[in-house]
This record gives sequence, C-alpha cells and structure tokens, in this order.
Amino acid sequence: MMKRYVSIFIVLIVLVIGVFFVHQSSTSHLSMDIVNSIIKSKGINNVTWEDFEKYTYQDIGSGNYIYQYELPNGFYLYLSGSALDTPPTYIYIVDRNGNRIDLKK
Repeated sequence: MMKRYVSIFIVLIVLVIGVFFVHQSSTSHLSMDIVNSIIKSKGINNVTWEDFEKYTYQDIGSGNYIYQYELPNGFYLYLSGSALDTPPTYIYIVDRNGNRIDLKK
C-alpha cells in the first residue's frame, strides 16, 4: 500500500514540474529593447497592460495594481495603476542599485 502512495506522489511531482517548465518555456522574456520598442511605437501615454500580458510578471500591489517584470542585469519594469481597463498611471524602471527611472508619472 505504501509503495502505491509513493508512486502516486512521484507521478504528481513529475506532473507539477512538467507544467512549470512548459509554462516557463512558453513565456517570452522581456528585454529593454522590447520595452523601448513598445513605448516608441505607441507613445508612453498609450501603453496598456495588454502590451505586456505575454511576459512573466508578479502582481505586487495591494489596493492598486503593481506589476513587476524582470529585465536583464538586475533591472525591473513596473506598471502601476488603479484599474486594468485604463492605461497604467505610472511606468518606471528600477536598476540593480534601487534607483528609480520614471518613464511615465
């Protein structure tokens, strides 16, 4: 009986790991070039949440939406606002030293 539970447990772990890697491999990685291209093509005031929906982010907001996107070299892009159906109110980058660069404020 114990062998059966161990086998089921191992199968579940393999499935969870497999789902994680499939999700990670299908998610595009965000770069500064992509961020700059989106801003240049749309204009900073026309950037929407949907422009970045295919990139991995963490929702770190409480009360407001604050999406954190990892960029190369220890940088992070932040989109912040009160609603997802309107453009973000703030868009900024934080470098690896914690310096904030406002793109839209």
